[in-house]
Amino acid sequence: MALQAKYKELTDAAASSGVSNLQVREQDGVLYIDGIAPNGTVKDQLWNIYDKLEPNFLTGDAVINVKVSD
Repeated sequence: MALQAKYKELTDAAASSGVSNLQVREQDGVLYIDGIAPNGTVKDQLWNIYDKLEPNFLTGDAVINVKVSD
């Protein structure tokens, strides 16, 4: 649950920006975020939030698998 709190800003942004099929689960110390972004701008915004929360991607405690809708 701690990871969901750490990345709450990211998951809230995904939900509010129209990411469909959004799935968030924590397993073995890693938070998995899956879904389909409506466009590339939304996906870029999510990655910008992730970079702010986890600069330099050092902990490896989140896996973001958000694709862009065709």
